[in-house]
Amino acid sequence: MGGTSPSEQDAGRGQRLEEALRIRKIKKMYALAIEIGVNESAISRWRRGAPIATENVIKLCRALDISADWLLLARGNMDQHISLTVNHEERTLLSLTRSLPSGFVFHFNRAIEAIAPD
Repeated sequence: MGGTSPSEQDAGRGQRLEEALRIRKIKKMYALAIEIGVNESAISRWRRGAPIATENVIKLCRALDISADWLLLARGNMDQHISLTVNHEERTLLSLTRSLPSGFVFHFNRAIEAIAPD
């Protein structure tokens, strides 16, 4: 049945944390540690893939503004937790678009891209 071993999952989590810190331009681990309420050494351990308590995952994800699913499970992307609201007109357009033949949808998308502002 295959799958990923726990140590590989932990290493991946550490790599994702490193990526989040780089993308969010967090260089001062001391300041992050204070914000989360942990020792700087805890963040260092997490970066190497050490286990993270649930309450610290929540605090860390809030501080870095990242998705917990992405950090813990590698599902989706770092910013997937940011919801996009869709209004009634957009839902209607989506519903109508889904009912069109696939060939038409391709050309419809091309036409929209051509007239959309940059």
